[in-house]
Amino acid sequence: MLNYKQNITEIPNYLDGYLELFQINQDDQSDCPLEYLTNLNEKIFFEEISISDKLKYELNSRNQNIYIKVRIPQYKKIGSLNAVKINKKFYKVFNAYHFVNKDGYLQSDLTLEEYPNPKFEVNNND
Repeated sequence: MLNYKQNITEIPNYLDGYLELFQINQDDQSDCPLEYLTNLNEKIFFEEISISDKLKYELNSRNQNIYIKVRIPQYKKIGSLNAVKINKKFYKVFNAYHFVNKDGYLQSDLTLEEYPNPKFEVNNND
């Protein structure tokens, strides 16, 4: 039997702020590759979601420092080779989970870990 919803479906709200998207690249010019960020000039609004205590415990036991989890409109190009800037802090995407919510909206959950001291792409054409 089909369930018919008489109420209007809820539209997702992304009101907690926006994040700036960066690509993580590696410099292969040396024996020890250095990571640097390239700004993708994309801003995406997000909703902050809570991290369960069980997930925090499991990740801390593996020495993973997860700081924040956010939900955005689905964007499948985001993965573990991306970093984001929220306010003035940088975070590396630890995990990206893409799904369809109960109302049929495409969304992505990003689990973020701290990304200290980021280096940026140097443009030698200036």
